[in-house]
Amino acid sequence: MVTARVPRKPKSRRGAPWTRAELERLGKTPDSVLARRVRRTIREVVAERERRRIGLPTGPRRWTAREIRLLGTMNDHELARRLRRFKHHVYYQRRALRIPPFKAQAKRRYWKPSEVRLLGTVTDQELAQKLGRTFFSVRVERIRRGIPAITKPRGLSAKYLKLLGKVPDAALAQMTGRSVLTIASLRRQHTTVRFIGGTIQGPPRAWTAEEIVALKRLTIRDAAAKFKCSKAEVHRARRQFGVAARARPDNWTRDEEALLGTLSDGELALRLKRSVTAVQVRRLTLRIPKPDPRYRAWKPAEEKLLGTVPDSQLAEQLGRSRASVTARRQLFNRKAILPPRPDGWTPEEDRLLGKFTDSEVARKLGRPLGGVRGRRHKLGIKSPRSTRTFTPMEDKLLGTDYDRVIGQRLKRHPVTIAQRRRWLKIPAFGKRPGKI
Repeated sequence: MVTARVPRKPKSRRGAPWTRAELERLGKTPDSVLARRVRRTIREVVAERERRRIGLPTGPRRWTAREIRLLGTMNDHELARRLRRFKHHVYYQRRALRIPPFKAQAKRRYWKPSEVRLLGTVTDQELAQKLGRTFFSVRVERIRRGIPAITKPRGLSAKYLKLLGKVPDAALAQMTGRSVLTIASLRRQHTTVRFIGGTIQGPPRAWTAEEIVALKRLTIRDAAAKFKCSKAEVHRARRQFGVAARARPDNWTRDEEALLGTLSDGELALRLKRSVTAVQVRRLTLRIPKPDPRYRAWKPAEEKLLGTVPDSQLAEQLGRSRASVTARRQLFNRKAILPPRPDGWTPEEDRLLGKFTDSEVARKLGRPLGGVRGRRHKLGIKSPRSTRTFTPMEDKLLGTDYDRVIGQRLKRHPVTIAQRRRWLKIPAFGKRPGKI
């Protein structure tokens, strides 16, 4: 009998990229348990958690005698911060031991049933003065119990009522301490005076029969200039008497229509003394194309050239931008033609390789840095930056002090010191011998 062979799981995933599911478990699962589940080492799990600054949740710890003696000596919030505990844990522990707070809570004056029955019977300000409470205390208690407010009607005295319509609303509002909207509402309620254009106007204008007939044949602007009133007054009269707005006659001449499409709409509007909208609407009505389109349409002959030559060369040939040519070529799924590379390296240029750094050679020859580096690797020329090797005396100093201090002493970068120390498996200064 042949049994099916079960594939074995890989023994370790050390060094494999961390998945999103594994990262979400960091700090929520103990490091040893997570290392066993994801088949990694505990050191690798701890290093990844510390690199992401994720702390392990600590269980509740017991209260020490020193911590208990501090209860009540300061407020709970400050003590929780110093002891690194939750505020409610400090509060519950202090209450359990019957320790009074550091600062006793102010005595609270509770509302009596007789005081609650007065809410909403008078204004909040009057009730606050009567009960000896603050205005906000009365207001909050009334809102909390869902009792509507009592507002005292405020009217203008006879002295100020006579001024309605005689002085501006803003001035009267400043004199009475009311808002401008309140004064305007009272003015419309008690008088027939209205404010139009910042000046006081009398009763509505009495329009004669001749003026009503003239409203039909004049525009709003012409009627306002002729009758010496505002355009809003003319518009209101048209709406009151049912006079429709006069349709503007189609006074475009053949010579003006012939100019449509020859100039831009803005230039033609200045030339014909018309608005840009009027010129644009007339041109669209006659189906005349725009003379200066923002986007130039592609011709079939131009589209055939896409992908036959480099985009930069075709853009210069057609008078278009390179981005426009590239986007159009990608629309037809055509491959790009790369421009021909410059001539090969000359012997004089090759002699510079290795004598100067790659960046200096690239700057002198006007070539990209990647091309200079690739040419040097192809010829097997070493970089002029010679690698400085560690001496036995320098290796003995590794791990005797911090990497930063040793780097300053040996005039090396701290990262170089750390890499050399890890390669020699020398533990870091101040850590256990097992940790590198």
